[in-house]
Amino acid sequence: LIARGLPSTYAFEGLRLALQHQSIPLPIWLSIAGLNALYFALGCAFVIRMFRRARATGRLGRLGQE
Repeated sequence: LIARGLPSTYAFEGLRLALQHQSIPLPIWLSIAGLNALYFALGCAFVIRMFRRARATGRLGRLGQE
């Protein structure tokens, strides 16, 4: 269940199929790209949220002064 949420699972499955059949099926590529895009978007949203919170609390400006 956890492995289905990791892009590397689909990458290794695609490589295994490529060794057997000389090609990687499109659904495998779409799964890899979709999960990577999802995690990238979630990561960007997290960084933006933490940056805004740090600016609002004043922690960003005091970072080098301590």
